[in-house]
This record gives sequence, C-alpha cells and structure tokens, in this order.
Amino acid sequence: MAKTYLACLTLLYAMGIQAQTYYQMYLHTGFKYLDSYIVLDTVKSIVTYDLTLCEDLSEPTKVVKDIITLQVGRQRAVTYSENLYQADSVSTEMKRLGSDLAKVHPGYTQREVLYRNYPKGKITTVYRMFLYGTPLKYIEDIPQMSWELADKERVILGYRCKQAFVKYRGRDYEAWYAPDIPIFLGPSKFAGLPGLILELYDQQRQFVYTCTSIANPIQDTPLRYWKWRCKSTTRDKARATIRYMHRHPNQYAIADYGYGVAIRGGGDPESIIIRYTPIELE
Repeated sequence: MAKTYLACLTLLYAMGIQAQTYYQMYLHTGFKYLDSYIVLDTVKSIVTYDLTLCEDLSEPTKVVKDIITLQVGRQRAVTYSENLYQADSVSTEMKRLGSDLAKVHPGYTQREVLYRNYPKGKITTVYRMFLYGTPLKYIEDIPQMSWELADKERVILGYRCKQAFVKYRGRDYEAWYAPDIPIFLGPSKFAGLPGLILELYDQQRQFVYTCTSIANPIQDTPLRYWKWRCKSTTRDKARATIRYMHRHPNQYAIADYGYGVAIRGGGDPESIIIRYTPIELE
C-alpha cells in the first residue's frame, strides 16, 4: 500500500461540485537546489513584476499574488517566481551548511521557469510540479505575437508608455510598453513590442502583471540555467499532465513519487481537485 504524505496545504474553502468536493488550496511547490547550473549569458537588466491572479471571476476581490523576475541578458532571458527563488536559495544555503531541512514557499507561486532563446530561437519551459514531483521540461518555438499598436499614452514608473493589444493562446491582452526602454520583452512569454512591457493584463483581469522596478546590475551577474532533473516532454503532453495533477493530486503523487496526499482536518484525497487557472487556454 502506498504511503500517505501529509501535505502542508493551505486550505481556503471547500464546496460541493457534483459528486466531488472541490478544494481551493495549494499543494506547495517542492524546493530545488540552486548549486548546479550552467551560465547562459550575462545579466544586463533585472525587471520585477507584481503578479495578481484572480482564480475565480465570480469573486474578483479574492486574489493571490506572486513576484516575477525577468533577467535580461545580451542574447537570452529567464523569467521565474522570485518567491520560489528565495525559498530555493535558503534551501541551498542550508544544504551547504549540512542541514537536511529545506524551505518551501507557503502560498501561491507561478511554477514556470522560462528560458528565452535557449536553444536559439526557442523557449525552454520548466514547470515545477507539486511537492516532490519531477519538473516537466518542454521546448517550443518563440511565439510570434501580432500586436495592435494604439495611440493612447500614460505614465508608469515615470516612463511614457503606449498602449497595445494582442490575442494570445485563448486570451485577449492589453499591454503598456515604454518606447524609451529598448528591451523588447515583458512578463511570461510576451515580447515583440518596441519597448519594455511595464503592465500587462488579460481582458477579464485574471492575470495582471505590474512592473515595480527596473535595475541594471553594478557587477557582472550570470544568467543561469539550473540543472534540475526534469522529465522532457512536449507542450501538449505537459499541459495534459498538469491538468491531471490538479484534478487527481493524490493519484498523481502516488504515481510520480510514491506518496499520497492527506488533508489536515480530514477529507478523502481521492475526492478532491485543486483549482487550475492556466494563463494559456489553448
């Protein structure tokens, strides 16, 4: 019989959906050590975004938040959750000091690490799974986005910004970019505007990215690719696996690393699903 792992869950509420019980909660992303990597580039700029996610549009005031870091190099870029990175950094230092303990971030985090132009002309996505799950890795062509530029302007962080619109993988987005900042990137996979994207949100405002800082490192900073053990797959197969993980977290956990999940306070792990709100709908 498979062992049961008493997951450290953040349980927000539960409600009946047909024959299942739907739990809005977070199975924490397992830590990863940062001591094994290859250097892809040198960081020229570091852009930080606040991410606000509304998982249920019927309750727009209930949101979760993360901090997203975009490191921009000469030829490549990487995007990741700053909250996960900080937790990983603590775990890596504890390992260096000989401790078996590790740190996980207690709340919601974006699970994707995106390596842009690695390999050349491609995006490598590493998706971090629940708890001790093996990350998924897939490579795709850099998306070509057909932006519609508008004349409307506003000021963000002291920069004159212009408006643009794009439809991308099932959502309609509005972006505000700064023509005076010659970085043609933005959060997630968004890019291709004539300036850095400082704000971006979909039409329903489920995903809202707001730039909070832009910095240029004083000393050389390596842009790293972390050498984690991953399961290579395709984008379509990764999306199917991620959906399955959210709909059947107990079965996924047992299949991937041999431990089931349990809920503090009781509850049948086979009857739960976890809310899944992907940014890419197609």
